Amino acid sequence: MTIDTAKRPSLTGIKLGADPQAWAAAGFTISGRALAVGGVTIEFTTPIGGIECLVFDHLPEGVTDIDGLPAEVGPALADADHENGVYSIDQVVIATPEFDRTAQVMRDMALGFTREAVRETEDGTEVRQGFVRSGDAVLEVVHAENVTGEHAHGWGLGFITADLDKAIHDLEGLIGPPREAIQPGRRIATIRRDANLGIPVVLMDPEQAETDEGADKP
Repeated sequence: MTIDTAKRPSLTGIKLGADPQAWAAAGFTISGRALAVGGVTIEFTTPIGGIECLVFDHLPEGVTDIDGLPAEVGPALADADHENGVYSIDQVVIATPEFDRTAQVMRDMALGFTREAVRETEDGTEVRQGFVRSGDAVLEVVHAENVTGEHAHGWGLGFITADLDKAIHDLEGLIGPPREAIQPGRRIATIRRDANLGIPVVLMDPEQAETDEGADKP
């Protein structure tokens, strides 16, 4: 099936309740109360609260949320260089208690999943996932039995860094060791909770060489 990506909204921003100084300590360049990376502006709104809103270049008329996660239209700032080598957002993770309901909402927004998967975590928890590229980032919707709340909500972010080993060395004490990512040939490292970024954050190796067939795959 051919997907009309021209109608698909592109992610341009994230409104985040978190401490910008904590993000600066993790190697991100902060300008005012925002950071810009990979065509996406992360705006720090309040000291706590997590992912409060996703911002897109356009949305269908009347759309103000993604199954309960606020959404709005707005531009992105010019990208900045970051000491941790981050140059792009790999994925924005959205957790939902009702996978099929959230999937339908996203289809209605021209953000229908281009891939779905079911996997088990190390403790045996079954996780259902849906993926769609929005601009340069992938929106990853996840459902598991332990997801709480009535509606979809922002959960975490994954960033691509040019040199994961250097980032881990420079952020010693703030980041865990590298481990194999789900995607073959890639590694991932989790920034520690006591770094106080307000949400789960991971850094990843760059993607393998993309092909036209894999352009919409995370």
